[in-house]
Amino acid sequence: MKYSLIALLVIFLFSAMSIYSISFVLYPMAKEINVPISSIEFAIPLSWIGGAIGGVIMGIVGDYWGRRHALLLSILLFSIPMIVNI
Repeated sequence: MKYSLIALLVIFLFSAMSIYSISFVLYPMAKEINVPISSIEFAIPLSWIGGAIGGVIMGIVGDYWGRRHALLLSILLFSIPMIVNI
């Protein structure tokens, strides 16, 4: 039980780190594209809102069609913009 709790806390630590990591790149990103930080700082709450909406939608998809299909759909939705960006 104790090791399960520690493992769960480590997983949540990495999850929180991925959510807040965008704040570390905002200043270099603003400097790189020559815009004030105020024009791109809205990306932080948008990432939280997108994560919440995506979690609810993928939860419904997972309940209806199964976790495998929800995972494949999320991989597809993530891959398409990445491929288009190349």
